[in-house]
Amino acid sequence: MLKPEYLRYLGAALSALRTRAGLTQAAVAKRAESMHPPQISRYEHGHEEPTVSSLVKYLSAIDADFADLQEELEVQARSSELEREVGSALDEFCRKTQSRLPHVPEMRKLLAEMMRPTLDEVRVLRRRLEEIERERGGGGED
Repeated sequence: MLKPEYLRYLGAALSALRTRAGLTQAAVAKRAESMHPPQISRYEHGHEEPTVSSLVKYLSAIDADFADLQEELEVQARSSELEREVGSALDEFCRKTQSRLPHVPEMRKLLAEMMRPTLDEVRVLRRRLEEIERERGGGGED
C-alpha cells in the first residue's frame, strides 16, 4: 500500500495526464472498461490506490503509458518540493519576525494564498518546458 503522500502524487499525475489528453473523468470511465467516474475521482484525489490492472485501463483510456505516468510523477514530485521550499521560507520568515509583528500567522496565511497562483504558474511552465524538450529531442530522430 502506498503512503498517502505518494497516493497524492499518483492522483495528481493521473489527473494531469487526463487533462492534457483533453478528457473528462466521465470520458475516461466510458473508454475504460468497468471503471466509473467516482472511482476515477478517488484515484485522482489520492483517496484510493488503483490496482495495476486499473492503472493499465486508465492509461489506455487516455492514450498514455507507464513511461508517461513516470514522467508526470517526477513533475509532481518537483512541484511538491518547490511548495515545501516556499513553505519553509515562509515559516522561517514568520519565526524571525513574530516577536516584532503580532499578526505574523495571518500574514503567513495571506502570503501562502498569494503564492498559490505563482506556484501553479511554475508548474505549468515546468510542464511546458518539459514538453518542448521532448519535442526537440524527438525532432532529430528518424
